[in-house]
Amino acid sequence: MRGFTLVELMIVIVVLSVLASMAVPSLSSFLGRSSALSIESDFVNAVSFARSEARRRGLPVAVTATAPVAGNGFGQGWTIWVDTNSNSTYDAGEPILRSHAAYPTSVSLGDGSVTQVYFNQQGYLNGGPWQFRACTASAAGPTGYQITVLAGGVIDVQESVSCP
Repeated sequence: MRGFTLVELMIVIVVLSVLASMAVPSLSSFLGRSSALSIESDFVNAVSFARSEARRRGLPVAVTATAPVAGNGFGQGWTIWVDTNSNSTYDAGEPILRSHAAYPTSVSLGDGSVTQVYFNQQGYLNGGPWQFRACTASAAGPTGYQITVLAGGVIDVQESVSCP
């Protein structure tokens, strides 16, 4: 007779379940870090694009939070627009270059008080430097990145260990 005995089959199932229990936390942690990296990349690309457009157009360009919430200013999405009259507020008729939709509620992106990143016509940051945290809650705990936008428009990113 060919085949497996019940005992052999049970041993294989036990070994597979032990291996799976070791792999699941690692996979969950990887997915959390991957999600936070994606959020960080989206925001850094948006800020870099706004800075380059300000320099290219010779007009101020802003990245403004769509619906800011305390501690999660940009997590609800953002809009990149050209400030043609240089008054730091969006007025009807000013060109919108890009916009980004809101993230799920498990994501936070912001610093708590800043709801606009504004570059003058030379590409320098008005105000700042600003620090933002891109965080996501995963089964392995909060993971995220700290994004710093310096006055000259340079962006620095560091992996963060303390997300709220």
